[in-house]
Amino acid sequence: MAEYELVVRARRAVTPDGVRPVSVAVRGGRIAALAGFGEPLGAAETVALPDTEVLLPGLVDTHVHVNEPGRTGPPRAGSPR
Repeated sequence: MAEYELVVRARRAVTPDGVRPVSVAVRGGRIAALAGFGEPLGAAETVALPDTEVLLPGLVDTHVHVNEPGRTGPPRAGSPR
């Protein structure tokens, strides 16, 4: 059985230490480990990003996801609901 559900490998990833090549391991929907780009990590699935893309681990696009899974309160006056 794989230790992680997913490993994302990127030559350019923004980390607290700056932009560097990393492998981001995910378990239970959360970042479980950061490792070197080529470091072997047991995962059910591995994704390698193209060199033209930059990985921003942990970033949430609030423009898209702020209302998911959906607002539960009553609509406000003038809201586009």
